Amino acid sequence: MIRLITFSNKRAISKLIKIAATENMFIVKKKTKFIGYFEDNKLIGLVGFYVLPKQSMIGFVSAYVLSDYRNNGIYHQLSKYRLQHVKDHYPGYSIYLTANNKSKHEMEKLGFAIIEPQYRMKLDI
Repeated sequence: MIRLITFSNKRAISKLIKIAATENMFIVKKKTKFIGYFEDNKLIGLVGFYVLPKQSMIGFVSAYVLSDYRNNGIYHQLSKYRLQHVKDHYPGYSIYLTANNKSKHEMEKLGFAIIEPQYRMKLDI
């Protein structure tokens, strides 16, 4: 099940971020909101985003899936859910992200276009 993570899931978020940090795979900005993928009530993957209302801008930040659950489409499901969530709640905003080699292709499939070298990408919604 995929859902927006609430304060009650704070311990699970902290645990997963610590694991991701050991692999240098996670960046958290102030006021990051998280969407998590749960299996049997266990958080096994998450994606983050933050909102800058004055600039009508959303920043997509890191995604992480526990290693035992990778290559099963979880990242794809989380990415689609996050995109739909921000489209539903922040119409008219632009989304920015910096993709790596692994996520670049996925983001292009979702409609993002490269706007700078190093895979800086944008999607107007």
